[in-house]
Amino acid sequence: MIDAAPTQELEVKKPRGDVPDTLPEPESEPTTQTSDFENSYNYVLSRLAGMDQAIHKLNVGHYTLDVKVDQLIDRISRLDAKVGELEDKIHEVYQHSKDN
Repeated sequence: MIDAAPTQELEVKKPRGDVPDTLPEPESEPTTQTSDFENSYNYVLSRLAGMDQAIHKLNVGHYTLDVKVDQLIDRISRLDAKVGELEDKIHEVYQHSKDN
Protein backbone atom coordinates (compact mmCIF):
# COMPACT_ATOMS: atom_id res chain seq x y z
CA MET A 1 0.00 0.00 0.00
CA ILE A 2 1.27 3.51 -0.93
CA ASP A 3 1.23 6.18 1.74
CA ALA A 4 -0.35 9.40 0.34
CA ALA A 5 1.08 11.71 3.02
CA PRO A 6 4.45 13.26 2.12
CA THR A 7 7.28 12.43 4.41
CA GLN A 8 9.93 14.81 5.67
CA GLU A 9 12.52 13.19 3.45
CA LEU A 10 10.62 14.25 0.32
CA GLU A 11 10.13 17.87 1.42
CA VAL A 12 12.74 20.30 0.17
CA LYS A 13 13.60 23.15 2.47
CA LYS A 14 13.56 26.54 0.76
CA PRO A 15 16.16 29.06 1.92
CA ARG A 16 15.02 32.19 3.68
CA GLY A 17 15.03 35.41 1.72
CA ASP A 18 17.65 37.09 3.92
CA VAL A 19 20.17 34.31 3.48
CA PRO A 20 22.25 34.80 0.33
CA ASP A 21 22.24 31.92 -2.07
CA THR A 22 25.62 30.57 -2.98
CA LEU A 23 26.27 30.97 -6.66
CA PRO A 24 28.27 28.38 -8.52
CA GLU A 25 31.71 29.42 -9.67
CA PRO A 26 31.60 30.74 -13.24
CA GLU A 27 33.18 28.43 -15.71
CA SER A 28 36.40 29.84 -17.00
CA GLU A 29 36.55 30.34 -20.72
CA PRO A 30 39.22 28.40 -22.46
CA THR A 31 42.18 30.63 -23.03
CA THR A 32 43.73 30.63 -26.43
CA GLN A 33 46.84 32.46 -27.30
CA THR A 34 46.23 35.07 -29.91
CA SER A 35 48.80 35.54 -32.59
CA ASP A 36 50.66 38.78 -33.15
CA PHE A 37 48.62 39.27 -36.32
CA GLU A 38 45.33 38.98 -34.37
CA ASN A 39 46.62 41.37 -31.71
CA SER A 40 47.66 43.87 -34.36
CA TYR A 41 44.37 43.43 -36.21
CA ASN A 42 42.35 43.98 -33.02
CA TYR A 43 44.48 47.00 -32.13
CA VAL A 44 43.95 48.57 -35.55
CA LEU A 45 40.20 47.91 -35.36
CA SER A 46 39.97 49.47 -31.91
CA ARG A 47 41.94 52.52 -33.07
CA LEU A 48 39.70 52.87 -36.13
CA ALA A 49 36.61 52.67 -33.92
CA GLY A 50 38.06 55.38 -31.67
CA MET A 51 38.85 57.58 -34.66
CA ASP A 52 35.33 57.03 -36.00
CA GLN A 53 33.86 58.19 -32.69
CA ALA A 54 36.15 61.24 -32.63
CA ILE A 55 35.23 62.17 -36.22
CA HIS A 56 31.53 61.80 -35.40
CA LYS A 57 31.96 64.05 -32.37
CA LEU A 58 33.75 66.64 -34.51
CA ASN A 59 30.99 66.50 -37.14
CA VAL A 60 28.32 67.06 -34.50
CA GLY A 61 30.31 69.96 -33.04
CA HIS A 62 30.83 71.46 -36.51
CA TYR A 63 27.12 71.21 -37.31
CA THR A 64 26.19 72.80 -33.96
CA LEU A 65 28.68 75.61 -34.52
CA ASP A 66 27.38 76.14 -38.07
CA VAL A 67 23.79 76.43 -36.82
CA LYS A 68 24.78 78.88 -34.08
CA VAL A 69 26.82 81.04 -36.47
CA ASP A 70 23.88 81.12 -38.90
CA GLN A 71 21.54 82.20 -36.07
CA LEU A 72 24.04 84.87 -35.00
CA ILE A 73 24.31 86.22 -38.56
CA ASP A 74 20.50 86.42 -38.77
CA ARG A 75 20.33 88.34 -35.48
CA ILE A 76 23.13 90.70 -36.54
CA SER A 77 21.43 91.42 -39.87
CA ARG A 78 18.14 92.19 -38.07
CA LEU A 79 20.01 94.40 -35.62
CA ASP A 80 21.77 96.17 -38.51
CA ALA A 81 18.41 96.83 -40.17
CA LYS A 82 17.01 98.30 -36.94
CA VAL A 83 20.11 100.48 -36.49
CA GLY A 84 19.64 101.75 -40.05
CA GLU A 85 16.00 102.61 -39.33
CA LEU A 86 17.02 104.43 -36.14
CA GLU A 87 19.69 106.41 -38.00
CA ASP A 88 17.08 107.47 -40.58
CA LYS A 89 14.65 108.55 -37.84
CA ILE A 90 17.38 110.44 -35.99
CA HIS A 91 18.31 112.20 -39.24
CA GLU A 92 14.63 113.12 -39.82
CA VAL A 93 14.31 114.49 -36.27
CA TYR A 94 17.51 116.46 -36.71
CA GLN A 95 16.27 117.94 -40.01
CA HIS A 96 12.90 118.75 -38.46
CA SER A 97 14.49 120.49 -35.46
CA LYS A 98 16.91 122.34 -37.75
CA ASP A 99 14.05 123.64 -39.89
CA ASN A 100 12.14 124.93 -36.84
